Amino acid sequence: MSPVELPLRAASTRIIRRLPFTVSLATLVLTTAVATQSLWHSAAASPWYAQVAYGVPSFEANRWWTLFTGSFIGERPAAYVSILLVVLAIIGFAEWRLGTRWAAVGTVAGQILAVLAAAGVLWAGREAGWDWASAVAGDTGTGLSAGALVVLSLATATLPPPWRLRLRLGLTAYALVGFLYIGGLTNLEHLGAVLLGLAASRFLPLPGRAETPSRVSLREWRLLAVVGLLTLLAITATVWLVPGFGPMGSTAGLETSGVHTVVQAAVTLVVVEGLRRGRRVAWCVATGYAALAVLLAFSAASVWVAQGLTGHYPSLTELPVIVPEGILWAGVLTILWAGRAAFRVGTRFRRRTCPTAAPDHGRKTHALELLHEHGGSNLAWMTTWPDNSYHFTSSGEGYVAYRNHAGVSIALGDPIGRGPARRVLPFRRARLRQRVRQTDPRSIPDAMWNKLFAAMTCDRDRAAVLLYVSSGSRASELLGVTPGDIDWARQLFYVVTKGTDEREAVPASPQALTVLAAYLDRIGMPAAHEPVFRTLRGPDRPLTYFAMRRVLQRVNDRLRTNWTLHDLRHTAANRMANDPNLTLAQVRAIMRHTDLATTGRYLNARVEDLFDALQAHYTRPRVQQTFSAAYDPADVKAVFGG
Repeated sequence: MSPVELPLRAASTRIIRRLPFTVSLATLVLTTAVATQSLWHSAAASPWYAQVAYGVPSFEANRWWTLFTGSFIGERPAAYVSILLVVLAIIGFAEWRLGTRWAAVGTVAGQILAVLAAAGVLWAGREAGWDWASAVAGDTGTGLSAGALVVLSLATATLPPPWRLRLRLGLTAYALVGFLYIGGLTNLEHLGAVLLGLAASRFLPLPGRAETPSRVSLREWRLLAVVGLLTLLAITATVWLVPGFGPMGSTAGLETSGVHTVVQAAVTLVVVEGLRRGRRVAWCVATGYAALAVLLAFSAASVWVAQGLTGHYPSLTELPVIVPEGILWAGVLTILWAGRAAFRVGTRFRRRTCPTAAPDHGRKTHALELLHEHGGSNLAWMTTWPDNSYHFTSSGEGYVAYRNHAGVSIALGDPIGRGPARRVLPFRRARLRQRVRQTDPRSIPDAMWNKLFAAMTCDRDRAAVLLYVSSGSRASELLGVTPGDIDWARQLFYVVTKGTDEREAVPASPQALTVLAAYLDRIGMPAAHEPVFRTLRGPDRPLTYFAMRRVLQRVNDRLRTNWTLHDLRHTAANRMANDPNLTLAQVRAIMRHTDLATTGRYLNARVEDLFDALQAHYTRPRVQQTFSAAYDPADVKAVFGG
């Protein structure tokens, strides 16, 4: 096997191990396409298509197996491209974030629930005489895009802000526009899938759930408003390019001209840019237009309902566009009003209420003279910039350079000039305050270390604590070690030292490297740039400091102790410093201390380690005092007492 094929084989093996459900699902789709010959012939034209496609006609004929068979069939050969993209991109991403179990359950259950919900809505609407539902209820569909959207909506809970909000807004906008203006069976299933997934993501115990901010930030309010306007712009483009038969009726013939659409898009993008920057003018324009659109939609719907109560429905040809747009504009208006505090930035003209005065060359010359006379800090060179303004003290012996920007005066550098003499007072303890004794670094005794190591439940945790104790690495340094940082032959690895950002070598014990090798053999070697310590549950990602601290906290709860990750570094330093075969300079090099006095703090005897010596001291018979026989006992008693 060539050197190029080895990394590819390792990467493919890792993907198969990490995404077994996605790989199996893609294989099943391809196998079904080949077995049914629908990969090169249209399945919709085959006589067996009605027996495998799901929809209201299939469920009314008691063909409930179509919930499963229709998920792996494409109507046309080209449909398999989109199905495979959905499986590999969407379901694969969800499995990477949520894990195999949640991805499998979410996809299968979401597909079934979304298809059944869409069929239920169409059946109820048809029975109620809804023209759109009656027309769409006769359609059947295939594919598993509904299940993919459900699991993707669940996976949004694992994304950090602001990406979680952005993806959720994109999914909601896509589903609403498709449902209101295209109105096919697939669009209804997609709307139900997104709503189901987003609702379930709020209460399901999903692994790797990201922390939810306590309040909506100004940036997020602006993002909500921008997405709302872009969604309405997408509606205009959809009606113009793809007229459809939506729930409110047909949009055919209602599309505007291309020039009108382009002009509307240009105006909308200008307003969107203003909202993105938080401009008050853009907020006023968008709020006013949204209020007019909502009022127009409400008036049209009210007239239609009022006339309908008398049995004479008016002919409102614009209703399929006005009412859905009014619903969306109502949502945008709510966002704009609720987040109005995020749009308080004035225009550039109004914000420059404090114009910069023309520079006075005489004041600048005086400032430079003071700078040459008294000197300044490392930032004093900023006071020599052109167009600076200067604020002098009342005596004229000091100044501060500044500039006006957006109505705010910004100081440049530290004050320059003659200031009051500063007398440095020596540190002195306050009266009646006790002297604080400097405590020794806390390390783990050998007996407690054995219990701590035995309490670790997996090779990853055992390897981590062994490396901590044998190398003296800091917590964050060890968690950043990659496969390329480990030198197995020399029994050492490289870490980036805190504070210096230098890559330095630290030793590791043979036992630690053995356990680390067993751990890597079980999970597979990560990529060369990825840390070796990975999470065990949820999506595959590097182990963070907080996750490793939580591992130690769980062990502390079982042992009723309170050890920390930094105590492991203290333990390593204490063991090395008290080893007679290692000099203090060698220990300093291993621990990477800048001062030898820091290493010397570990030259101490702990009471925990003196247990055996103290027990021997306490149980040893007391030495009886004896005197030479030449002394008279009476004299001894008189001198020493008896």
